[in-house]
Amino acid sequence: MIKYTMTALALKMFSATSQTRKLYRFLGNSLGASKRSSMGLPGEYVERAKLYVDLFEKNRILEPGARLLELGTGWVHWESTALRLFNDVQVTMFDPWDNRQLEPYQAWWRQMEPFLEDFPIAANRQGAARALLGQALSAQSFDELYGTMGFNYVVNPTGKLDVFEEDTFRALFSNNVFEHISKEIVVEYIRDLYRVLQPGGYSVHTIDMGDHLVKYDLPVCRKNYLRYSERVWKLFFENSVQYFNRIQRTEWLQMFEDAGFELLDEIVSSREIPTPIHPDHGHLDRKDVECTHIQVVHRK
Repeated sequence: MIKYTMTALALKMFSATSQTRKLYRFLGNSLGASKRSSMGLPGEYVERAKLYVDLFEKNRILEPGARLLELGTGWVHWESTALRLFNDVQVTMFDPWDNRQLEPYQAWWRQMEPFLEDFPIAANRQGAARALLGQALSAQSFDELYGTMGFNYVVNPTGKLDVFEEDTFRALFSNNVFEHISKEIVVEYIRDLYRVLQPGGYSVHTIDMGDHLVKYDLPVCRKNYLRYSERVWKLFFENSVQYFNRIQRTEWLQMFEDAGFELLDEIVSSREIPTPIHPDHGHLDRKDVECTHIQVVHRK
C-alpha cells in the first residue's frame, strides 16, 4: 500500500494548480511518447481492436459512409483506426485536450499489422485494410494521416459535446473513458450522447470500474477504493490529472436507461474482491462490488 498511497499524494500535488496540471500533461506527452514507442505494442491492444471490430460486426452497426464518433481518442486513435481499416466510414475523434502522438501510433500499428489476419473479416476487406494501413504508416503528419483515413479531430476543453448537432452520428464508441468523466456531469453527458446520436444509432463503450491507482502498486486489490469513505477518498486520493469516478455497473446501466437507451449487449468482467467495504458503499450488491469492466452496446 506504500506505493499506492505515495502515488495518490503525488497526483494530488500535480492537481493543485493550473500550472502543475500543465506540467503533468507536458511530462506525460513528451516523455510518454518516447516510452510508448520503445516499449512496443501492449498485448491488450490487439484484443481491444478485435473486440470493437467484432462488436460492430455482430450488431451490424456499420454501413458505407456512416459517421462515427470516438470519445476520448487519446494517444494513438486505436479503436478508430481498427474500425476504419475494415469499413468505409467517416470517423470524428473527440478529446478535451490534445494527447496525440504520431510516433507511438505508427510504431504500434506497424506491430499490429501481422495480427490483421486474425480478424474475422472477409478476404477482400483484409486486402483493403492492409493497403490503407500502409498509407497510414507512411504519413509524415497527423494532417496527412487524417487525409488518408478520412478522420476528423475535435478538441473541446470543456469536454462537452455541445460542439456537435443532434442526430449527427450513426455510432458512438469509447474505451476506458466513461470512468474519467466527472461524477457531477455524467448524467448530462449521457443524455448528450443520446442527443447527437441518429435515431436507431448505436452506443458502444468499455468502462473500467477498477481502482486506477492499483497499476502503480499491483498487489493491491483491484477495487481497493471501496474501502474508503467518500470524505476520505476526496481528501486523500481523488485527483484531477488521473481522475476516476467510482461509479459502479448498476449505476451506469441505470443512467443509460434513464437517458432513453435500449441495452442490446453486455459483457461483464468480474473477480473476487478480498477487501473491506466501507459503509458508504453498503448499498452495492456483490455483483457490483466484484465487477471490474463492462462492454455495453446500446441503441437509440
